[in-house]
Amino acid sequence: MKTGTLLAMVLLSFPLLAHADGRLFAGSGYSQYLENEEHIPLKSLVGIDMVTGKVRKYRTGDKFLGIASNLSGYISGGSSATEHDPHYTLVGFIGELDFNAREVIIEGRIVMTPDRKPIGVLLSNGKVFLH
Repeated sequence: MKTGTLLAMVLLSFPLLAHADGRLFAGSGYSQYLENEEHIPLKSLVGIDMVTGKVRKYRTGDKFLGIASNLSGYISGGSSATEHDPHYTLVGFIGELDFNAREVIIEGRIVMTPDRKPIGVLLSNGKVFLH
């Protein structure tokens, strides 16, 4: 097993949220602060605008990236200033995340974007597991 793989496994199972300034809180998964082109409400699907290279609320045809979140086990790509900067959105890429059910299609336990791109699995607790 490669060191990076082991580190990722440890980070994803570690039940603490690490804010950019080092504060720790409960949480799980991996998120990153990314520059946005608009406000993205929490629990919204996030896509990348292939013209600007910035994230935005997911639109049909976008590259799906994750879900706008405020919790994660590990956060990168930011600083304490970024955490409160409205030009950046915390995007959850991996792990258990709350989501806006009105923005997705659910077939069985498979959660998909409106244009049917699979994004994860619906868990028994009502969250989606992104992988």
